[in-house]
Amino acid sequence: MSKKIYGFFVLAALVTLSGCTPKSSTTMWENTKTASRYIGRGIKALGGGGKDSRLIHYQYEFQGPEDAQYIALYDEEDGGESHSFPLSEEVPGEMGSFLPGIDGFHDPVNKEVIAFKNVHFDTNRDQMQGQEDIQCIKAISKFLKKNPDYYVYVEGHCDQRGTALYNMSLGSRRGNTVRNLLIQNGIDLNRLFTVSYGKEKPVDERNNPVAWEKNRRVQFKLYKKNK
Repeated sequence: MSKKIYGFFVLAALVTLSGCTPKSSTTMWENTKTASRYIGRGIKALGGGGKDSRLIHYQYEFQGPEDAQYIALYDEEDGGESHSFPLSEEVPGEMGSFLPGIDGFHDPVNKEVIAFKNVHFDTNRDQMQGQEDIQCIKAISKFLKKNPDYYVYVEGHCDQRGTALYNMSLGSRRGNTVRNLLIQNGIDLNRLFTVSYGKEKPVDERNNPVAWEKNRRVQFKLYKKNK
């Protein structure tokens, strides 16, 4: 056996073994975030890791992505235009930042609930089309303009179908869509942060279209800076 062929089999064995190592949700998200920062769209998950395997009972259960892919917010090669904005100069929870980590942000309460309603998305979509959701963005923008001491985490969520990796990427794009719209409505980008939970935090754990519709969402966590 030549050295080249032997080296190929050794590399293949290492890749296979590494693919069997359990990954935490944090590791999965960090991998997704790193890959999406440097790699363009169309990169499929290696080795089929993370694919769901379950018995199909109804035709509608075939809906959803078949492959896990990273899909960019835009593609310059296809003539697309960038609709994303730079990241905040502040990194919540980092040493030297006046902002706590995401655990220090809270769910909307009292008057905050009126403005910060969940925004929902169609299956496999990261763009909003409904007038009700557009009004939510306007209400949030109005609240943040009146309350400049508030900072917001925009959480991207998905329904339970598809692979974990695909949904991490989709949740990230949904969060970025809402963040971009808020910036376009005059909110300082340094007050807005995004995080994707993919399909890890459904609000309705049932496996049917009604539950999926509730889970395809962006929701918000808030931090009010002391004056």
